[in-house]
This record gives sequence, structure tokens and C-alpha cells, in this order.
Amino acid sequence: MAGAFSVGAISGGAFNPAVGIGPAIISFFGNTQSVTHIALYLLGPLTGAILASVVYSFVLKVEKN
Repeated sequence: MAGAFSVGAISGGAFNPAVGIGPAIISFFGNTQSVTHIALYLLGPLTGAILASVVYSFVLKVEKN
């Protein structure tokens, strides 16, 4: 609830990319939003996944030594 109130105006209150991308695509085709909103929901999770894999591989190497 606190997250929705604090960044709801930025993300529309959708913290799940699957929930947020649907309305963003519909709004894009209705010419009410730009493509940057769609990119936000696609690139954010992909960037997080890549960063998490790099951190995981670093931690895994440290634990093996």
C-alpha cells in the first residue's frame, strides 16, 4: 500500500509488469501515451534480471573459493 501511494503516479500503481503493460499498450494504440511507458515495463524487468544474474555469478564464485 505504501509503495502504491509513493510511486503510484509514476507507475500507475502497477508493480507487476504483466499487469502494467496491458493498459500501456492499449493507451499507446489509443494515442494517449507514448512508447516510453511500454519500454519502462519491458526494459525494467530485463535490466533487473541481467543485473541479478551478474550478482549471482559473482556471489557463486566467491562461495566456491
